[in-house]
Amino acid sequence: MKKSFFSLASAAAVGIATTHFIAPAQAAKIAGFQTLGSQMTGMQVTAHFQNGGSQNLTWASSDTQSGGVNGNGWSLNQSGDTFNSPWILNASQSLSSLIINAIPGNTVFDDGSHPSTEGSERGWSFDVLLGNLPTSFPYSHPIEISAGDLFGKLTLTWDRGFTGELKFLADTDTIVQAVPEATSVVGLLAFGVFGASSLMKRNSIRI
Repeated sequence: MKKSFFSLASAAAVGIATTHFIAPAQAAKIAGFQTLGSQMTGMQVTAHFQNGGSQNLTWASSDTQSGGVNGNGWSLNQSGDTFNSPWILNASQSLSSLIINAIPGNTVFDDGSHPSTEGSERGWSFDVLLGNLPTSFPYSHPIEISAGDLFGKLTLTWDRGFTGELKFLADTDTIVQAVPEATSVVGLLAFGVFGASSLMKRNSIRI
């Protein structure tokens, strides 16, 4: 009986935790449209290697204008406004794909399509300036408040692998992730516990 109650309470807690993590990204608001390389701290960048294995790194600022990641045999850096200043990818070992998850850095990609999300202004979609064009380069994880132009993730893939240098444009905007109000979280907790208690009582009656 106790086991059933605690299992239900745990399930309720898990549900609340899931809501807490999902809500911020969905409730994102545009905070700025001139995003610098130094302002994307926290982004997650994952490189997958042609010969197997991968490496995930966290984006960090290197000066007031720039930021990047430096891995084992590869690096990705960006300096200045992402609207017109290139990202630079270097790889001495062959990459099969590169995934940039911008959300953890309070950042989203703006592909420049219309209509434009209020506050995001004009964007610029992925555009290679120099180097080996990826086989595919889709944006994914659309942002809830977006008019269809904002995304949380950019994935570059090369069927035959990539080495060398790649310079590309990919505009980004800065977001503020709204945290659910405390009253909402408390309400969810109360509802979860109430539900668990109700089920416990029903089981007691059946016994």
